[in-house]
Amino acid sequence: MVLFMIACAPDMAVAQRPEIPSNVVKLDAGVSFITSKVYVYNLGDSRFHKFTWKPGFSGKIDYEHFWQSGWGIGVNVIYHNTNFDAGYGAIGYSQGYYEYQFNQWYFGPCAAYRFRFGDSKWTGDVSIGMGYSRFSENLDDKIIVYYGGLGVSWRAGIEYMLSPDIGLGLDLTDLMAFVSQPDYSSELKTLGMNEFDGANGFFRLSLMAGLRIYF
Repeated sequence: MVLFMIACAPDMAVAQRPEIPSNVVKLDAGVSFITSKVYVYNLGDSRFHKFTWKPGFSGKIDYEHFWQSGWGIGVNVIYHNTNFDAGYGAIGYSQGYYEYQFNQWYFGPCAAYRFRFGDSKWTGDVSIGMGYSRFSENLDDKIIVYYGGLGVSWRAGIEYMLSPDIGLGLDLTDLMAFVSQPDYSSELKTLGMNEFDGANGFFRLSLMAGLRIYF
């Protein structure tokens, strides 16, 4: 009996090892940086101030379906928020220190690939997608501008499977959003410029961690 269990041990280990999950839901939060140059209009000195690598908050929800070949498809929903100092100034009859609140949503499908590190519970995955990016900028909720455009995202991540149903993961995500020149009426004059082609846009690099749900 003992000899039989020893002989079957390798097969039992293979049968119990974690496979590539067919469906994965990611719930992540973390920090993001606008890597493109951003020029923000300051109410105090009536000048544009340049920001680079401005930090902010990021969150995302991903759903991806994988085949046993490792290839898969999915959908990504990403949210970013970054605040900029607008200085001391007057808006209408109100005076005080103001802050620009810049929000960005991204919705889009993706193609993905998932792989395991040997027979361990560690997995890695990468994806690339294209979708729609929606922006809103407001100055302390007094002036609000909306605009949108094409978004392109890529992501690389690593995960540890705590069980066949639950895991923890870390993702590095880059989001490139290209937009037409917003029509800024009134005092709101934030302008983001990327580093090439002279096109308007915002490039973000995010590091997020969170829960993985497998089924």
